[in-house]
Amino acid sequence: ASPPSRAAGRDARRDPETREKKPALIIPGFLSGFQKYEEMRRLLESSTLGLGPIAIAPVTIADWVPTLLGGDFRGILDKVDGAADELRSRSKARKIAIVGHSAGGWLARTWLGRAPYSGGKRYRGVDRCDVLLTLGTPHYSLEAYPFGRIEERRAGDGLDEDLADVDADDARADDTWTPERARGSTLALTNFRYPGAFERGVRYVSVCGAGEIGADFDLLALLRGGAGGAKKDALRSMFAGVSYEASTGSSPRGVDGDGVTPIARALLDGSETLVLDGVAHQPGGEDDAPWYGSPGVVEKWAPLLGESP
Repeated sequence: ASPPSRAAGRDARRDPETREKKPALIIPGFLSGFQKYEEMRRLLESSTLGLGPIAIAPVTIADWVPTLLGGDFRGILDKVDGAADELRSRSKARKIAIVGHSAGGWLARTWLGRAPYSGGKRYRGVDRCDVLLTLGTPHYSLEAYPFGRIEERRAGDGLDEDLADVDADDARADDTWTPERARGSTLALTNFRYPGAFERGVRYVSVCGAGEIGADFDLLALLRGGAGGAKKDALRSMFAGVSYEASTGSSPRGVDGDGVTPIARALLDGSETLVLDGVAHQPGGEDDAPWYGSPGVVEKWAPLLGESP
């Protein structure tokens, strides 16, 4: 399916006096550990937006390593599942909000689902969550990485049973998110099973940074170029382009995004959307550019967490 076009987000300004406190769970992004999100957690919990308590799923960098070698995401999803239950118990809330950064956003969609995942486990996060807000999540990435990727090894995920129910008129009968692709990728499986804003009773919000324009990688041009800021800008655009091309499968020239995820691949079909100019995918970038967890940026998207569908 074609990714959704850039759209205007709902006004993020809300009256905190008119809503109850909303607990939220942060899910780290790919190859990121929970420590990176401590400032984000603190900003959310100390705000006047009516949020809290705020927790971070205890995911470590090491938890991601098996997925680079063809492993599934059960270890990470189990940590998300346990953290969600602990947060609900601590807050006495029936349902929580989820904030998923990068790959954490599409993994949250997997966790929401009722169908079995690898090993036959059914997470059914939809019974415990009513808001999913994603930050720079490559929902529609084709995963066309420069050095390829090892297909996942999953068993007991019920995909064969799914296929028995699919016909030509099924919404899942898609030219991109095919059963073949779903067999080797949890992201593709998620798009096959749970396309777009799939779950009833869940508000989906897609947030993406903008302003980092991609470029084709050209080593000769870099070697011929001068020194200083212009060369740094060109290199940054080229590295963004490598990531954008992995998502889109085509030239990244002129593609806009947050430096890792193109805008068009981050806006989940059917979700509310918010595009933030000048916001980077990760902290610690060039010139210490603000990212999704920076002061002044969190306040732009956080008000959208407090509203249930």
